[in-house]
Amino acid sequence: MTLYFATALLSMFFTGQDDAERMLRLVTADQPLVHSVVVDAPVKKVWEAYTTTSGIISWMVPKGEVALRVGGYLRTSYSKDSKLTGPDVIENTILAFDPERMISIKCTKMPDKFPFKKAMENVWTVLYFKPVGDKKTEVVCRMIGFDGTGESVQMKNFFRQGNQQEFDMLTKYFKSKR
Repeated sequence: MTLYFATALLSMFFTGQDDAERMLRLVTADQPLVHSVVVDAPVKKVWEAYTTTSGIISWMVPKGEVALRVGGYLRTSYSKDSKLTGPDVIENTILAFDPERMISIKCTKMPDKFPFKKAMENVWTVLYFKPVGDKKTEVVCRMIGFDGTGESVQMKNFFRQGNQQEFDMLTKYFKSKR
């Protein structure tokens, strides 16, 4: 079934704008969540901002730690007093990486209060880093593995805002470095 046909079919059952928005979310529920940004910094610097301990704590989170290797981790906390072992920690396992080009991660530990734990089990993230000339970098974030369950759709909406906020912080960080 094509996306166009599915959309047309579902539109027969939904009327108002809220219904149309829900329909669109259902039809596209299994599609990756994609964000991209062009950052005013060379790819080497942007790569380091994502893949080193000093990099992530310079712009992303107050507390973090990176072990850049396949099977390694990216541990973060939004609490500056975190020991990176407690209920506030987010741990992403590094699935694969190609230095200064791509890193793939999967969230394997979520904070205790994270509301979408079951849905997160199916999701992984791929970040691509592409030079734009000598002094800029395009970063593309693709979160993959969503489905049509209510929890997954809600989580996708959560990360739609969260990922954009992260890219805004990254952009602001590199603007302040000029």
